[in-house]
Amino acid sequence: MRAYFFGQTMQPRLMAATAAVVMAAMAVPAAAAQNRAIDVPAQPAARGIPAFAKQAGVQILASGALVQAKRTNRVKGNFTVEEGLRRLLEGTGLSASRMDANGIIIIRAAEPTQQRISQSQTQVSPGAAVEYAPTRQPDVEDVVVVTGTRIDRPGYESPTPLLRVTQEDLQVVSQPNLGAALAELPQFKASESPITSSTNVGAGRFPINIRGLGDKRSLLLLDGRRMVNDDLNTVPSIMVRSVDIVTGGASAAWGSDAVAGVVNLLIDDKYQGLRLGAEAGVSSRGDAQQYKFEGKFGTSFADGRGYFVVGGEYVDNDGIAPRTARANTGRWSTMGNTTLTPNTGHPTRLIGGFITSGVLKGYGFNPDGTLRTPNLGVIQQGSMIGGEGASNDDISVLVVPQRRYAVMGKASYELTDTLKLSADLRYSRYYNSYPWFASHTDNAVIRSDNAFLRPEISAQMTAAGQTSFNLSRFNSDLSFADIDVDRRNIQGSVALDGSFGDGRWRYGAYYSHGEYRNKLRTPGFLITQNFANAVDSVLSPTTNQPICRIALTNPNTDCVPINLFGAGAPDQRAIDYVTGTPAFDAVDKLDTYGVSLRGEPFDLPAGP
Repeated sequence: MRAYFFGQTMQPRLMAATAAVVMAAMAVPAAAAQNRAIDVPAQPAARGIPAFAKQAGVQILASGALVQAKRTNRVKGNFTVEEGLRRLLEGTGLSASRMDANGIIIIRAAEPTQQRISQSQTQVSPGAAVEYAPTRQPDVEDVVVVTGTRIDRPGYESPTPLLRVTQEDLQVVSQPNLGAALAELPQFKASESPITSSTNVGAGRFPINIRGLGDKRSLLLLDGRRMVNDDLNTVPSIMVRSVDIVTGGASAAWGSDAVAGVVNLLIDDKYQGLRLGAEAGVSSRGDAQQYKFEGKFGTSFADGRGYFVVGGEYVDNDGIAPRTARANTGRWSTMGNTTLTPNTGHPTRLIGGFITSGVLKGYGFNPDGTLRTPNLGVIQQGSMIGGEGASNDDISVLVVPQRRYAVMGKASYELTDTLKLSADLRYSRYYNSYPWFASHTDNAVIRSDNAFLRPEISAQMTAAGQTSFNLSRFNSDLSFADIDVDRRNIQGSVALDGSFGDGRWRYGAYYSHGEYRNKLRTPGFLITQNFANAVDSVLSPTTNQPICRIALTNPNTDCVPINLFGAGAPDQRAIDYVTGTPAFDAVDKLDTYGVSLRGEPFDLPAGP
């Protein structure tokens, strides 16, 4: 016998006993009294019951043999779960009653004393429980396996175990986006997030990563269609009705980018009403302040033949900076082995500069350009433990600040009783600016006649017969680059879905176009040649003012000499000359379309 599973639950279920069953997702009893938009055509019960369960957001359990060769009625309109089930099953010889607090079981209406779910039972006050007749659980004999392919028949929902997460599940904990909520499930690894990607060009994204195989092997779909970008931040969380997660390889159905699995975001396209939300929060340390605003509006039109829903969200999170704002998160090093050592920094890149060669080796510079003896701590395995060794962790962010918004609209209309037209449009933007990382100086050659070198230092070099020394420097006051991010995503789709042959055959066609634009600017990186020219400075023989040595042979040069001796020594004119703004602009475009025909040409003894 076949066993079917359709569901909405935070945990996959595996059941074994003595008869085949049909299962579908279920809401809590309080939700049973809420009206829901239902549109299920007349069809075999093995398809009609799961279709009703999916739209109503409930879980239904029934013996596979029980529904064989039966047909359910058409149900269209706004009904409570109980009233919708009564209409669906009327005249089928089946009735519905509550099995327990978490499910509804479909049973034969064979016993005259069996209590049916009636319309009168649904007339309850808000929040009141609905009474259901107790019933024994059916015997089951085969293991219920959650499966799925592109074949939309009961029992073939995915080729591997399927997990369904509902909108209610996603709202149990306050998270800034879908990715953060899904990352709490054991099937996912948050390998790239605002916390783990603070220094790469993809910072602030939240792609999916199933079982740690990477986002390039985990496919993200929206209503069963590919997205131009796999960033969950681009979809308003409030618009998602549920998330279906195929937690095993699905490359046979979807291609090599689905080796790890598939995540399908299902939009709440029949929502009616207005929903608004706002939240704010701050960490116990007084940082990571966040504001979030979201809203959704939906309505039906043309006597219920059409639906329109639009929604969006805005998130502003300050992030956490610097990395050392939390204990054990910054200035750590493995020191060449697996043991983490705290309070480590670069061995020679000191703030203000550090001389690494010649007679003055080991000296650093005070802010006024005089020499000093720095605290070098312990130099080991290319790091300084303790001492004055500087680190990017003193400036870089620990958690990337996020400022983003996403909006989406979807409309559908029944052209006939068996043909539906739908279209959707989605737009999102992520934009922000924050400290990234620096261009530091290693072993820059400083000549003894440098225009900014104090006379007593030049004299010591001359006395030692030395014409130059090498200088290393932590350039937090010169070239610590910010990253300015502006990512925009737009995608639209149009689809036709229909059926014929009394629902035995289904067909569909769709086209989708999307564009993803990634614009990055990183002001503050050193321009190698300009920096080399500016460092090599001398006093002008005519004005006795600092000039670039290149100006002696090229009076028309725009070179601006730079002072590196001491923290805060570089002036703004010199900084502007030696630093630039690398730019990166990319556009990804996706055009995808599909046509499908599915059906059951004939019935076997076990059913369609």
